[in-house]
Amino acid sequence: MTYEEVSTIIGENLKKFRAAIHLSQLATATGIGMAEAHYRSLEHGESNPELKTLCKVCWYFGIELKDLVSLCKELPSAILHWKEPDQRE
Repeated sequence: MTYEEVSTIIGENLKKFRAAIHLSQLATATGIGMAEAHYRSLEHGESNPELKTLCKVCWYFGIELKDLVSLCKELPSAILHWKEPDQRE
């Protein structure tokens, strides 16, 4: 799998996850702690994210890294039952 393919998968998953929890790009970026433009570049597959960034994204969504970088046929359980990180048990 090429870098471009992985970037596309990450972007598509981010869009699906964000849409499923009904958040804007700005709200999602703010929750993760990054600039909206940086988050947008991730969704568009235009960014070369560091592992630290990917971990922050996973923490925010409550998912595992494999959920972010794999083809997503079904939404992860954490997305289906998503809560803001400060509201999790």
